[in-house]
Amino acid sequence: MKHSDLMIRWLFAGLFAWTLCDQRAVDAAEVFIEAHTLQGDTIRGRMGQCTEKQLEIIGESTQSVALSDLLLLDFPSHEVRYAAGDYVVLNNADRFAITQPRIVEDVLVANWTRALLRPQLKIPLEWVSGLTLDLPPARQVIAPRLAELSQTARGHDVIAFATGDQVTGEFQQWDAGLFEMETSLGLTKIDRRRVKSVRLDAHLAEPLEAPEEHAIVWLTDGSRCTVKQWQPKDAVSLQFSLLIGGVLNVGWHEVSRIEVFTPQIVRLSTRMPVKVAYRSYLPSGPVVSTSINQTLTGEPLTLRGREYASGFGVRPWSELTFEVQPDDVAFQTWIGVDDAALGAGLADFAILLDEEVVWSRTDVTGREAPIKTPAITLAGHTTFTLRVDYGARGDIGDVLGWYSPTILRSQR
Repeated sequence: MKHSDLMIRWLFAGLFAWTLCDQRAVDAAEVFIEAHTLQGDTIRGRMGQCTEKQLEIIGESTQSVALSDLLLLDFPSHEVRYAAGDYVVLNNADRFAITQPRIVEDVLVANWTRALLRPQLKIPLEWVSGLTLDLPPARQVIAPRLAELSQTARGHDVIAFATGDQVTGEFQQWDAGLFEMETSLGLTKIDRRRVKSVRLDAHLAEPLEAPEEHAIVWLTDGSRCTVKQWQPKDAVSLQFSLLIGGVLNVGWHEVSRIEVFTPQIVRLSTRMPVKVAYRSYLPSGPVVSTSINQTLTGEPLTLRGREYASGFGVRPWSELTFEVQPDDVAFQTWIGVDDAALGAGLADFAILLDEEVVWSRTDVTGREAPIKTPAITLAGHTTFTLRVDYGARGDIGDVLGWYSPTILRSQR
């Protein structure tokens, strides 16, 4: 080989390697984030360096945020595009977009839909709430189907068919495209292609409990995972220790949001209100005014495509009153008309301290961006109340919510 040919090959190889490195740097530099802190601050910009202890955000100026101060981390440009196919839902509301699921010795084994090279998911059946199969990649279809799985089966397993019929019994096996169910008629084999969903008996479930310090991560394929730990791996990826076991490496571009839980913060949905008030617009209106950690129709709490792990789905006119406990320092939340309203709705929101309004927003529509309240000081007060009222049009179809309502507690 001529010396000149060898030089040309080296030149092209070097240029190719430089292009890859440059592309990696550009990708990292173009990750836009929105960090919400325990102190009530919102910091927006491009992601800079991220270590095990702090995150650098580059905006008009460069700011460093301690990971221990994070409440929620959003990636606005990382839109959730639900994967087509199958989903498994766990009894802690986690879900995974999966492919090629099967059951081996009472363990659900499946691959990730969009990342077949990741380690397989292996989930004991006692943690599984249900499965929904053959979904198109559309939120308006997927969300109601996931909501159906929130209707707990008790005393038996339930297989629902695409025709609307269902069969109950004791789930036995899933192999070679067939479901086996022990029913009152004996062992029944069902073609998987006829099955819409499977719900497992809640009486046989074992709780899947997270430690005090954990996070909930939403991926762009529609999966939601509880993780015991998360930390940056390098400039383009991070690593999760999954609650169900195993370590997961994902690119920053695959993460839609991270919601952080620590002993210093309390999700309000874990507390019981001391008073619940509700007044229906119509005498024959619905009697249920509040649901916990989901909408009143059982769907995940979602504002403009952003899902929240905790909160309250509510109707107007309603109030939830909570007692201020000795270590409570401040309160903050997001409010809005849920995506389940499909853009409709109009409502008023207010927060009261000891029955006095300290914050309010009127005529909130179903198309507004999520509205974040300021951090509201609780010290020196006895109670605080979350109130929703009808908007100017008296819209009785409002699907409203308090999203990630959080109490900051003093550290001792």
